[in-house]
Amino acid sequence: MVPVQGGTRRMAQRAATIGISLAGLPFIVPHVVEDFAEGIAERVGLSTGAGAFLLGGYLALQVWGLVLVGQGRRAGWIITRRSGRAASGAAPSRSSGSPGSC
Repeated sequence: MVPVQGGTRRMAQRAATIGISLAGLPFIVPHVVEDFAEGIAERVGLSTGAGAFLLGGYLALQVWGLVLVGQGRRAGWIITRRSGRAASGAAPSRSSGSPGSC
């Protein structure tokens, strides 16, 4: 099978996006444990269970986006970009969500 023009670059972008996202997980866990230990959920008016539920939903959304990126679907880029911006506190982007539209 002959790769489509630019296919190798797209595969590299997908692999890099997935790799970088997964590489961040070991750094997220200690901060989450610390935040829950300090009662951050209660400080923003949530119970610990509600905070854990929202965190689990966010992580599930991020993983779903990565799965879609791995499948080469545009929706995966949109989900991954928006969940990343939400985590960083940045404003949402109006870009198309495709890898070349940064």
